[in-house]
Amino acid sequence: MASPYPQDGEEAVAPVEGGFTNQPGLTGNVQNVILTALLVFSISLITFVTIWVNHEEALRNPPAASSAGKDTSVTDWISAVGGAVGAVGTAGALWLGAVTFRRQVKDQHRSQASAVTVGCVRTVNFDEIGDRSVNYRYFIQNNSPLAIYNVLLYAGPHDLRTSSRQEVLVPGGEIEFHRSTSDFMAFAKFVDSAGVCWKRHGDGTLIEIQPVNGPWLTD
Repeated sequence: MASPYPQDGEEAVAPVEGGFTNQPGLTGNVQNVILTALLVFSISLITFVTIWVNHEEALRNPPAASSAGKDTSVTDWISAVGGAVGAVGTAGALWLGAVTFRRQVKDQHRSQASAVTVGCVRTVNFDEIGDRSVNYRYFIQNNSPLAIYNVLLYAGPHDLRTSSRQEVLVPGGEIEFHRSTSDFMAFAKFVDSAGVCWKRHGDGTLIEIQPVNGPWLTD
């Protein structure tokens, strides 16, 4: 079986400038901003409610004056702020647990697809008289312990697109094709063992996509 990594005489191919653009991590960044905003809002709300409840309780049940006639309002506010800080700490711990659990679920959801490698390597050969030839090998390799299904590997511009399909790609299996005219980025679509559909880019980007009825299209 051919290795998916560059061998002697081979080198990894970068995407052609202007061929394809990707923005990996954009969705994750937006989700992080939303989570942070919700956390700040929750802390602010808990702090306000705790202080307000303690203040209202102090108004309904005013403490008796001390023997020295000392005003206890400062003590009430300190108690309210202390209760608010404790509530915020509890909320923060719960939020951190929720974020950690969400990340673990997400990592598990993507674990098989993350083990699928898609790429391109370029081989430069010289014949007996010194003429140089270049060959591009596009591949997808399933490095996960389970099979993947409805596999489509493709590359190249729309009018000159090359593709290869396979219904099942077993663990350690690979499909490939060769091109000699361009070095566009490789793309692949497949379905993991849990029935989730993915698109893998040659630069490592992994995107969950919607399922389709029938073979994939080379978008």
